[in-house]
Amino acid sequence: KRQVTDRDLLAMDDIRAIASQYGLNLGETTSLDETHILIPFVAVAESCSANMGQCWEIRELRVYRLDQAEPQGDRSPRYRQTVRLEVDGPAESFVLSPWTLGDRQGSNQPLPLGSVTKLNRAAPEGGHWLTVSGRHHHGKATSLYGKVLRYNPETGHLAELLQWHSPGGQFPRWSQITGDGAPELIVDASTALNPDFRVYEVTDLAFEPNPVTLTPISLRESVVDLPLYHRALNLAQGKLWSQAYQSLTDLYDQLEQQRSPNSNSPDSNSPNNKSSKAPPWEARLQGQYDVIQYHAMVAQAKSDSQRSGSHYPVVAALADGQWKRAWDRWQNSGDRGGLVNDLTSHGDLLWSRIETQLRVDSSDPLVTVWGALLLSAKRGRPAAIAWYRQQKRTDSKLDMQVDQALAQLENLETLDPITTNAGSALQSSATPVDNRN
Repeated sequence: KRQVTDRDLLAMDDIRAIASQYGLNLGETTSLDETHILIPFVAVAESCSANMGQCWEIRELRVYRLDQAEPQGDRSPRYRQTVRLEVDGPAESFVLSPWTLGDRQGSNQPLPLGSVTKLNRAAPEGGHWLTVSGRHHHGKATSLYGKVLRYNPETGHLAELLQWHSPGGQFPRWSQITGDGAPELIVDASTALNPDFRVYEVTDLAFEPNPVTLTPISLRESVVDLPLYHRALNLAQGKLWSQAYQSLTDLYDQLEQQRSPNSNSPDSNSPNNKSSKAPPWEARLQGQYDVIQYHAMVAQAKSDSQRSGSHYPVVAALADGQWKRAWDRWQNSGDRGGLVNDLTSHGDLLWSRIETQLRVDSSDPLVTVWGALLLSAKRGRPAAIAWYRQQKRTDSKLDMQVDQALAQLENLETLDPITTNAGSALQSSATPVDNRN
């Protein structure tokens, strides 16, 4: 009997036989439309027990088109293969990155992929959007990771567009973040105190088999050369979302005022008026504004949280750079010992915020106070004082504030043992530099 091949007109049993030729099995079929189906070719995962039930690992994805020219008297559907694509998961180091704050952990080995999900809801018209995903267990948390693909039924092309991970276990979703009428793909890479949404726009691509791609709205791409704009991007890159949003809002107001023909300046109609030189508020800048605003709204909601008996709102306010709000809550706290333990357990994250603030704008003395307090909680008062003396912006009033904060810390009767190594980053020294961009 002749062995069936990929080029034959295939019944489902034939497809299964082809998979077995490669030592593989068929996974769950996904219907793309009335004439196209996607079938994963799977193998038994090497670490089945570690995957907690995810015992099948996807090795290939194959798409088949229903062929209407069926043999006489045979009622079983026949298909023709349109495309096959070998896939593997993201590297372990990529999936672990939200918990490591830039310190490389995990191997370069790809993690297994176990399921296929359609991303149809609110998706752009034309083509079929999919994600192939897996699960990773990090302590008590279960995260999702995977890759996003698009199938073009007109050309029979299956394209892998990006890899993603979500510590909170959320699939990518389509939503309108920028408000331009077209949906963007949102990947929620947030952790508890760290809002992190990757936003991708669908853009044209000069590649006929699959003429679109996903382009991230980058907060590292400079659009205009203005000091307030650079301040906003620096703050956003350091996750100080509320301040970044306020800086962009101030920039928008300034540019609008410069362009206004009703300026209060007596020389508003003069050829020398600078309003004509105001840069345009272009689409890329609006995209950055909308993404930063979205993060700021989430960060604010975390800071506004009223969890009963929890220090979460204080830590969340610090994580967003709301230094005064966090300080007021510290002063009114009835459980400073417990609060210090919570702050120290998030030491790396909070210290990165302090370093960003001192680098971008060191004018708020409470940033220095918080830096000394956090450092004292982890390494003791001498280390905190030594760090404080390295700061450029000090005066007698700030000396007193720092002394009072450290005294409040020393007056606590007990501090629970810190069981994490989260304060290791506090050993670095942040040297404040005025932002002169």
